[in-house]
Amino acid sequence: MAKTTSNLNCCIATSNNKYWRKTCIDNINLAIKLHNIKRIVVLEHSNCKAYDTTYNNIRNNEKEYHISNITKCIKMLKRIYPNIIISGFYLDNIQDEKIV
Repeated sequence: MAKTTSNLNCCIATSNNKYWRKTCIDNINLAIKLHNIKRIVVLEHSNCKAYDTTYNNIRNNEKEYHISNITKCIKMLKRIYPNIIISGFYLDNIQDEKIV
């Protein structure tokens, strides 16, 4: 059974804060070293208060913002970790939808 690290915040792919991105990547690297992970699961969820403060008036397009950030995050992570399986999910109040 492959060990998994999950709940990676996709702002590492979209944030201008290089320290936040480095912290997230350092945590993934530590998980690889300590647990030999084989999979990264990127999760985002609806009604996210962080999105409310980051983006203005996105309620009507929230899902599109999440999907865009998940996609960017996965592309970035695949460049850094080509031998790790990376997938993303958007979780909403009605259903869970696999993105990639």
